[in-house]
Amino acid sequence: MFRPVRIALVTFALTAASCLVTPDLALAQGGTDSPFSLGVQSSWPSYGISGRYEVSEKAMIQGVIGELGTVTNFSGRFLYDLQQEEKYDLYAHGTVGMWRWGGNLLFESEASIGFGGGVGVEFDLQELFSPDDEDFPPLYWNIEIGAIIANFDQYSFSAAGIGAGLHWAF
Repeated sequence: MFRPVRIALVTFALTAASCLVTPDLALAQGGTDSPFSLGVQSSWPSYGISGRYEVSEKAMIQGVIGELGTVTNFSGRFLYDLQQEEKYDLYAHGTVGMWRWGGNLLFESEASIGFGGGVGVEFDLQELFSPDDEDFPPLYWNIEIGAIIANFDQYSFSAAGIGAGLHWAF
């Protein structure tokens, strides 16, 4: 499938999902008590849609379809809270997945299994902006630093990176 078509499909899916999940619906289904969240995740140089499931109070698994960026990826992540506070959590994460580089005029595209890890902080935006009531939707924003290693033949991709994400609990 052509890359512009994939980008359009992902954009349409994200827009449709955001229209279906209104703040009232998300809060009626449990709001921040829900173990599920959906959003976007960036781990430079790829980014895309993300789904997360809270396995326990300190552990979470995450799937990322990073179809938007120079390097695309389909990866699974494990996040573990190192420190939990009322408005934010500090965490460590590990990643494993398939990374694909699109190629150019000189080289064909290639794929590689890769892995990585890092640390980050996630902010509970509902707790930050509306701590006394639930008028603000259950949104979580994270920033992180880490390293990703994927062994491509024609493209050097083993470096430190930064990432960010925004997720809505439902």
